[in-house]
Amino acid sequence: MTNLTSPDTLVIFAQALAGLGHLRVTDALYHGLPKGTHAVLLGSEDKNITLIHNLTSRNVTLRRVVEYFETGEPEDVFTALYRWWLGSHTAGLALQLKTILDRHPTTPKTVVVVATHFGLAHQFAAMKDTFQKEHHLRIYLFVVVTDDSPLHVWAVGGADAIVVPSEHTRQLLEAYHGAAGLPATRYVTLPYMVSGRLAAPLSPHDWEARMRQLTPASRAPLHIAVPVSGAAVQLGFLTDVIAGLSAADARCMFHIVSKISPATRGFLAAMSTRKNVELLTSSADREVVDLYEKLYEKEVIALEITKPSEQAFKALITPKQRGGAILLFSDPVGRQEKDNLNFLSRHGLLGRRAIRLPSDGKAAAMAVHTARSQGVFSAMATRTTLPNHPELASDGVTKFWKMVEQTI
Repeated sequence: MTNLTSPDTLVIFAQALAGLGHLRVTDALYHGLPKGTHAVLLGSEDKNITLIHNLTSRNVTLRRVVEYFETGEPEDVFTALYRWWLGSHTAGLALQLKTILDRHPTTPKTVVVVATHFGLAHQFAAMKDTFQKEHHLRIYLFVVVTDDSPLHVWAVGGADAIVVPSEHTRQLLEAYHGAAGLPATRYVTLPYMVSGRLAAPLSPHDWEARMRQLTPASRAPLHIAVPVSGAAVQLGFLTDVIAGLSAADARCMFHIVSKISPATRGFLAAMSTRKNVELLTSSADREVVDLYEKLYEKEVIALEITKPSEQAFKALITPKQRGGAILLFSDPVGRQEKDNLNFLSRHGLLGRRAIRLPSDGKAAAMAVHTARSQGVFSAMATRTTLPNHPELASDGVTKFWKMVEQTI
């Protein structure tokens, strides 16, 4: 028995419904838990987080306002105010935590909080000293940064560890942390937390099937995953890409994974009339994440059209692994997605595991068709190893839980 699997230890995943990225990371960490660990999910009850995320992702003007407050002096002012506000609004979270502990079959002596959203991370940091004294237990707070982006809101004073995907982000956040005079925190660089289900090796038969799809002369159907973002942006772009590729190559089979929402209903209704489109949908965010992974387990996916959100880090999965499709990136939305592209560029993964598409959907469709016809994708798929670098691995989840075990 380890510290994590002890009946005296409870792991709590703290997440907010602000895009699917936080949920994907939480899901990957949950499924990577050592067997026998007691774990529960604590979701933020603040619906404003979801609303603000969706509005600022879809509305160009609001997105520019957000980006203004993500750099320079405006970022520092906003971060300080936001951190103060979060620290002064912890009563609801404390009640949620107390309810979880009261309902748990045993009385935990150690609580391990894993926060994949900075808002909840700051609130836990603000309340944990008082809460653990009142309830006679020890709370450890681990913060997992879900993009390779050194946004200052991720600097959480008093966390036991803040996990980042690169030394670049670690150094920038550590420098800000010290300059801001925040309580001491340890920053740890680990490979991004990609799903173990997607990192599973392909069988020789399935590997051959992926290569057949990407070979120019092959007549095999070309399976393309199209995950729709939680904020439902770029739907017009996706419509044009799917229409253009369908016209250029009848072998294209699209698998759209999407949440059912007012923003996606029209798009999904239009896609449902296409014979070469499979819709995998749910009104529940967590089920959408699960449907996406089940798609990769059911089909051998060759290409994926996606924003460079947290999905960009599937570039750490090689083509010989289940989730190792060639990634086709649409335009980044916001600073974090630009930073993710910079991560891939620094490590030479653009052109090796992924390419950027033109901004226009019709032009993007032709670019994809041309790249397949000229053997670009089949050549990329033969590169089945990654450059030798500690940040480039698909075992970040395993390393994370080892780090937690050593800390507690």
